Amino acid sequence: MLKELKQRLRSETPLWFKRIRKVSLSLSGTAIALLTLSATVNSFVLPAILQTACTWVVIAGTSMGVVSSTAKKDVKNDDNEKDV
Repeated sequence: MLKELKQRLRSETPLWFKRIRKVSLSLSGTAIALLTLSATVNSFVLPAILQTACTWVVIAGTSMGVVSSTAKKDVKNDDNEKDV
């Protein structure tokens, strides 16, 4: 199973999933920046609802990025397409 996962991660990712990965990681990065800014700068305070939302965006964005990285293009085999 680990061997299949490594092979899947090394295979080519379809364009749609590359776009999803870019958007999700951008959202995660923005949310992390807001959370870091809120934690380090005393004059910048995020309301609790926005802190919670940013936390969920980080979790969801990272998860989407990982899942979209494991998507791969289908390679058609002649053996699999034989008519019965």
